[in-house]
Order: sequence, then structure tokens, then C-alpha cells
Amino acid sequence: MGNKSTGQSPIVFDYFLEFDDIFGSKPSVKPLAIASSSKQVNIQQDDSTDENLYESDKPERKKIKTSKLDQKIDGWKELFTKKDEEKEDERERRHRERMEMAEKTITAYGKLMEKLIDKL
Repeated sequence: MGNKSTGQSPIVFDYFLEFDDIFGSKPSVKPLAIASSSKQVNIQQDDSTDENLYESDKPERKKIKTSKLDQKIDGWKELFTKKDEEKEDERERRHRERMEMAEKTITAYGKLMEKLIDKL
């Protein structure tokens, strides 16, 4: 990320965070120390990698605006997901009803067979 006081504009492109994760810790890309008298840099310790990270070098994650089309698509996804869940619930309900009916039929058939055997 550039510094506006030196005339450099910040580096911004679509895959900055991914490239920063891959190349950001290499000394050839991101020097371990910067000699500058124009700006005081706050250094904080990263416990997971034990490397000094400069707060001014961390990219800010911006909230991505969603377009109207994306919002409509998200709405459709929710609608179809809800309908799929309702269909699945109905399928399960019908299955339970069929199983209960089958059990009742088997029980009735068993009782009928017992009566028939008793008569013989």
C-alpha cells in the first residue's frame, strides 16, 4: 500500500489480499525495515508468525456493495431454498403417513389371520 505523503497512491486491485497473503511476508517484496523520517509507523507483534507487521501495510477490507441483480438472485435463492425445505418436509410427512398406514394394515392382517386360524 502506498503512502500519499510520498506521492504514491495506494495499490488497489481485485486480488490484492490473496497476493499479499502469498508474497507479503517475503523480504524482497515487503522489507523488514523501512527508513523514513516522514511518518512514524506503529509496529505490532503477530503471535502466530512472530513477525513484525506494520499497521499501515495491512489492507483494509472494504464492504462490497451488492447490485440489484445480486440482491434479486439472493432473494430467489432464499425463496427456492425455502420451497425445497417445504417440499422435503411434505415428503417426510407423506412417508410417515404411509409407514403408519402400512403398520396398521399389517396389524389388521395379522388379527384377521389369527381369527381365520382359530376357526380352522
